[in-house]
Amino acid sequence: DDDGGGGGGGGGGGGAGVDDDNDEDNDEDAAIDTGAGAAAAVAGGGDGGAGRATGTTTTNNNNTTLASTTAVITQSCVMGLGGIGKTALAVAYAWDAVDRGLYPGGVFTLHCDNRSALTASLRSIVLDKLAVDAEQQRQWQGMMDDAAEEAGEDNPEAELDQCWWFLRRTLEANCDRPWLLLLDNADNVQWLTRTKLWQQVHELAGRGHVLVTSRAQQWESETGMHAISLDVVDAAAAQRMVLCYQYQLEDNAQADEKLASLPAEEREALDQIAVKLLRGLPLALEQAAMFLHRVQCSYGEYVRRFREEDAKLLAMFGDEKYAPTTVKQTVEEDDDGGGGGGAVSYTHLRAHET
Repeated sequence: DDDGGGGGGGGGGGGAGVDDDNDEDNDEDAAIDTGAGAAAAVAGGGDGGAGRATGTTTTNNNNTTLASTTAVITQSCVMGLGGIGKTALAVAYAWDAVDRGLYPGGVFTLHCDNRSALTASLRSIVLDKLAVDAEQQRQWQGMMDDAAEEAGEDNPEAELDQCWWFLRRTLEANCDRPWLLLLDNADNVQWLTRTKLWQQVHELAGRGHVLVTSRAQQWESETGMHAISLDVVDAAAAQRMVLCYQYQLEDNAQADEKLASLPAEEREALDQIAVKLLRGLPLALEQAAMFLHRVQCSYGEYVRRFREEDAKLLAMFGDEKYAPTTVKQTVEEDDDGGGGGGAVSYTHLRAHET
């Protein structure tokens, strides 16, 4: 009923496992290995919150879970700032669910930043995961290429619809085998909910589970979807997170022991980093910790460098009285860190010069 014609075959469990090769934070794949705590919280275990994880330590004080041990999600959206850990949480949940055998029909990740990203994700899944041999790959690629040529002002989503047609057939074929569809970085609610993909996957949701990650807050009001809102981490968790990443620690006990061993001035500096400078944003905390791990400077030295580079960055944009709007506020609005987050990245880039 789309642009697909009759050439698309290949049902079955293509794409089983977690297909995740892109992310808003560029490091969320690491959460596959380090997100055990978050996965346990999502699946209903432990007392951790739903958020970015450090080893077995969850780093968010939001205690909402996606699922209990006896029931998994049908449709849910994880919302929050960029860098808060939305994709890390979703990927950790997906891996945990795969380990428990919850999705024999497959786990499929679609990057929904825009039409091009979504189409590319679908193409990759169709050709790399669903096509059974080289001949089928050539046939299906030809059909998708033809649709791309037809795309224009009258039908700008022809290629997207054709690529989705192949995956939809697989999901329909797996009606008795639960599957998970992860729609990552779905920030444009109005556009995505108008696509054929959304309308048809909404109809298929009873046969599988849909998990959306988004910075947009409208998902719950626009779709009625169950929404989980992630927040920044509290001071204690933020300090533990820095310590766990910096020293490759495995749990809170080790982090607390390390914190207790620090001189008073270093504990105060660490608190400044975690709370005042980085404001409990998980991605910024992780980056800062890895910077500290690599450069091996003290927390006091980090604070000094941070403020120094922050001042340099603001000076680049002229009069400082305009800087909160032109630099810091823009960083916050873009959800890339907030509170001088631009200076964090700048400092980390400059680390390669030292």
